[in-house]
Amino acid sequence: MSKLGDYLKSLRKEKGYSLRDAEKYLGVSRTFICDLENGAPFPSGNKKGEKKNLVQQYIKVYELDEKQAEEFKLMIDESLLGKSSNNISADVVNYLKTNQVVQQVLRKAIESDLSEDEWNKFLERINNQQ
Repeated sequence: MSKLGDYLKSLRKEKGYSLRDAEKYLGVSRTFICDLENGAPFPSGNKKGEKKNLVQQYIKVYELDEKQAEEFKLMIDESLLGKSSNNISADVVNYLKTNQVVQQVLRKAIESDLSEDEWNKFLERINNQQ
């Protein structure tokens, strides 16, 4: 199992929810819930906001406080990194996995839907500070 899967299963059991209960409250299938709890990576989402909505639904249903929600989001990021690491060099993946601040910055950038031009301006700014 994965860290994320273990965490999701423990949250569900702490609430006393069966898979059927979780299916009803989260609005996703039992199969989907089981897959996540058994180590499948959290879906990255096809449509804008799809992943964000699912994350928010989990936070709401399991009544996560701010700290728990942040830890949950970090676990999702790790899950997604593991899923896509074939296309990312190992040093970058390792850096992302071990640096929570960078994970938070990237999450905010994703949520803000930054354009390539905005990313280039950000890169220029970093390069100019060296």
